Amino acid sequence: MVRNYDYNTSAFDSLLLHTAWQGRKVMGTSDGLFGLVDGVNDAGLSISLTFGGAPVFADLSLVVQP
Repeated sequence: MVRNYDYNTSAFDSLLLHTAWQGRKVMGTSDGLFGLVDGVNDAGLSISLTFGGAPVFADLSLVVQP
């Protein structure tokens, strides 16, 4: 997994964690010791938490309600 981190380096802990909870090996980065920001398991599944960055909001008046 290749990521671009837009974090301020002085504010990001960037801890690399490795675990095998419930028999599945997982490796990823953490920020603040509460879960992972991103990671990959031993089956190759990768996941990441991604933030939008820009303070822009959608016009929800265009959303069709059921």
